[in-house]
Amino acid sequence: MSWPDVTVVDTCVRRDGRGGSPTAVTDDDPAATDADRRAVAPAAGTSHAAFLGPGRTPDGGWPVRFFTATAELSGCGHGTVAAQAVRLNRTAWAS
Repeated sequence: MSWPDVTVVDTCVRRDGRGGSPTAVTDDDPAATDADRRAVAPAAGTSHAAFLGPGRTPDGGWPVRFFTATAELSGCGHGTVAAQAVRLNRTAWAS
């Protein structure tokens, strides 16, 4: 499976430009399998990936799933920051 629009966000970089945690972020594909999702991070050269779901959750949140090469994560701090950065970049808040 191909993920055409993967953005790598280097989250939580210190002011001196060091540190950080590169995160692959892409829109989720409902036809993808979890094995497909696990392949994205290594293909992007990152340790984890965030998959942005469409629409809103019943409680008004934005759905996002996190994967490493071996498993789905129940949560991911750097992935959350990266996912929010991509979502904000797509809205008027970025201007």
